Amino acid sequence: MIRAATRIATIWLASMIARKSAVPALRLVLISFLGLYFELTLIRWIPTQVRLLAYFTNFVLIAALLGLGVGMLLSARRPRLVLYFPTALLILTVVVLILEHYDLVLPLVTQGEFVWGYVQYLPTTGIIAYLVLVAFFLLMVGVFIFIGQEVGRMLRPFRPLAAYSLNILGSLLGVLGFALLNWLETPPTVWFAWGMVGFALYLLLIVAGRGRLLLTLSPLLLLVGMLIVDSLNHPVGTSTFWSPYYQIQVAPMLLDGQKVGSSIAVNKDALQFPLDLSGRFQRIPRIAAEEQQYNLPYRFIRPRRVLVLGAGTGNDVAAALRNAPGATIDAVEIDPVVAELGRRFHPEHPYSNPRVRLHVTDARSFLQRTSQKYDLIVFGKLDSHRVFSHMSSVRMDNYVYTREDLETVHSHLVPGGVVAMGFVVHDKWIADRLFTLLDHVFGHQPLVYQTNQLAFDTVFFVGNRHLSTPSGAPFISHDQFVRDVLQGNPHGSWHYSALHGFLDPSALSVHGTLLSDDWPYLYMQDHAVPANYLLVLVLTVLVSVVLVWLTVPRIDFGSLGNWNFLLLGAGFALQETKGITDIALLFGSTWITNIIVISSILLVALLANLVVSRWHGFPLRWVYVALFVALLFNYVVPLRGLLGYGFWLQVLASGMRVAGPVFFSGIIFSRWFERTDNTSSALGSNLMGAVVGGLSEYSSLALGLRDLYLLALLFYGLSFAISSRPSLGDTGLRRTTIPSATSRS
Repeated sequence: MIRAATRIATIWLASMIARKSAVPALRLVLISFLGLYFELTLIRWIPTQVRLLAYFTNFVLIAALLGLGVGMLLSARRPRLVLYFPTALLILTVVVLILEHYDLVLPLVTQGEFVWGYVQYLPTTGIIAYLVLVAFFLLMVGVFIFIGQEVGRMLRPFRPLAAYSLNILGSLLGVLGFALLNWLETPPTVWFAWGMVGFALYLLLIVAGRGRLLLTLSPLLLLVGMLIVDSLNHPVGTSTFWSPYYQIQVAPMLLDGQKVGSSIAVNKDALQFPLDLSGRFQRIPRIAAEEQQYNLPYRFIRPRRVLVLGAGTGNDVAAALRNAPGATIDAVEIDPVVAELGRRFHPEHPYSNPRVRLHVTDARSFLQRTSQKYDLIVFGKLDSHRVFSHMSSVRMDNYVYTREDLETVHSHLVPGGVVAMGFVVHDKWIADRLFTLLDHVFGHQPLVYQTNQLAFDTVFFVGNRHLSTPSGAPFISHDQFVRDVLQGNPHGSWHYSALHGFLDPSALSVHGTLLSDDWPYLYMQDHAVPANYLLVLVLTVLVSVVLVWLTVPRIDFGSLGNWNFLLLGAGFALQETKGITDIALLFGSTWITNIIVISSILLVALLANLVVSRWHGFPLRWVYVALFVALLFNYVVPLRGLLGYGFWLQVLASGMRVAGPVFFSGIIFSRWFERTDNTSSALGSNLMGAVVGGLSEYSSLALGLRDLYLLALLFYGLSFAISSRPSLGDTGLRRTTIPSATSRS
């Protein structure tokens, strides 16, 4: 269906362009490509360099969206800002490269929220961090204003719907182009270099004179040069790689003057240590302790089939090879580069063993696709350092620790099978949560082993039967645990201790909220939006409102039409986010899933635009009704019901779940935009709605993900109520400039 729609749309676009010069069409497609390409580039790059921005998942997205929209509002003004885009991007890059050397982290963490790498700072430092956050937001908005103005200028030669379609086409090419560079595992230097090439091609279409062209491009040349120098600035012996998910740094690991393995960090946080635990370095205390920990699961069972989820560079796989002679091992790792680093750098070379089958995919997706049962399933410290999508607060690892996923894990155990779940625990309530989850799914409390390693690793053991502590294993009493690990605070954080052994069963307790596919937030203790998030959200909304008001001083915020476009933008942003997380549940939280969903949404928007351009007579109220039915269906019918069907039926059904609301909302937006008599007000309000919708996604931390459908339904219901008023429906069709594909329908 999508292929047929694409062919029809291509023929239609060709007919539109045939009446105009091909050069303006090429300009519009190319500048639209650059807008989304640089948006994805900065979304991918900046959070890896500036930790402060990594806490707010769609911060860069909102800044880019707002900047593109505000720039379009300036499309009729001078000067031509796109000529200064390279300078603005260079300034942003310089700021990023400066900030990466400062440990600016989250200045306020609410009790009941865990943040990796958080350090308590003085209040003055917190104020500075928030000021930097606001300043950085304004700087990012400013960069995209320079592109947005040019998009607005290029839209004008075409009829609105034809221009919109060309804009969507360029945006789609931007998504696919950046996806290709991710697939090729290229570094940021290549991303910006190709962006510079695309920008140079655009300048050739609008700038006369070689000298002016080189002068305009010179900041981009300097930018790429700076990134090359920065990429070479790393400690001796350290190698840097870029996967589709992370910046990965590998360095040799030395203990007692001997190389025992490697140290691997992602986005400048320690991830794992591929070590030689074969017995060669057993005299080194840390190596002996690590070896004991990895060998521990095999004191409960002698497996014939082993599954390692989150296999990383291969420590758990190597342990299975050492302890289970003759066993077959399935190793699942989501990151292709991390898996390849395991092949290259792990001293024991576990991935080269013919008994090991390596699957580069999402852990949950693998469990849903395989029918194999296992004697032992090992969770290899699945603690992701990245969110799945820049549109969502869900982290890549969140869906692995839900009740539904652990029920699937349980179903893949043979009678008497065992699960070993390793996790880096820093707060007691996180340990209590995992303890409670395993108790609920398996019907009895797990055994808990606490190591004395610097990462304070904790391993939970549970199975189809009640497990007994292995004979001779060390034991930690309740009093010892509170005194040494919790340092006297029974409900506090975990601290490094020389103690190691199985915890007294009373050390942890069964209580708290069970993680589910609807509320998968492992690092949030309760259903609530943390105070630091609320503060940043308020600041972002205030800055956005002031910016739009200053840019378009005549915008009428009391107009019902403006509120209508605001509600449409908010509703679309929410249902788009929910669609992405729904697809992730079925097909995995991988970068490919993200790209496919975003590209499909653009194609569906193109199809909706085609429908509106061809058929004007259908009553809009019935499109609203169809949208309400689609959203209610997605809310009422659980996605989990699709798991029992074949792959292609899942693709079809899940595609319809996402495409239906997108299609109907796209038609509604295009129809109302055609009727507006104030393009600037409508566009400004729609952009504010997109910002509101993007920020409203954080409400899922308190409400749950499924309720995002109800929130979107509320926004669209208010839009329907407002648009039903005669004062909004009596405007005639007129020529207008329509928004970028990056605006929210």
